[in-house]
Amino acid sequence: MNMEYKSIGLIVDSEVDLKATHDIVRSELKPFNTRIKAIGLKIGVEILGYEIHCPRCYNHEVDSLDLKVGEHYDKSKLKAQINTFRAEIDSKLKANKSYDGYLALTVSSVNEELEDLESEDYSIDVLVLKTLIDCLDSELSDDFTDLIRDSIVLYDCEV
Repeated sequence: MNMEYKSIGLIVDSEVDLKATHDIVRSELKPFNTRIKAIGLKIGVEILGYEIHCPRCYNHEVDSLDLKVGEHYDKSKLKAQINTFRAEIDSKLKANKSYDGYLALTVSSVNEELEDLESEDYSIDVLVLKTLIDCLDSELSDDFTDLIRDSIVLYDCEV
């Protein structure tokens, strides 16, 4: 495995070359940047960028792509997209409801999200946003996971 990384310039004397890793990660993530920002435009959410986290104690289950979302929303576009994917969003929210020993940090229904959308200090619910992204680009999560497993050693990156 080290030979594989060495052949693309990531290993220098058995140590990870973080500069080379950073450059490769940035180039590999460019298509994600385009796809994520296009989804943001379609749903009326300003996506400023994202952070990618791959923990040092490697476990693919905790890799994450954390979006940075702006404060301004096109509420009519967002409302239309939420209503278009109402069933999918409601299903995810119902599966994430609070119960004894677990406190859900998401809204409990699409109706609650739509009510919140009318407020001045609205911030999109993370599960609603993830579900919209999954509905509009169902391969994005899988493509991200494949990239992490195939290309990235141990990395935190901001794009």
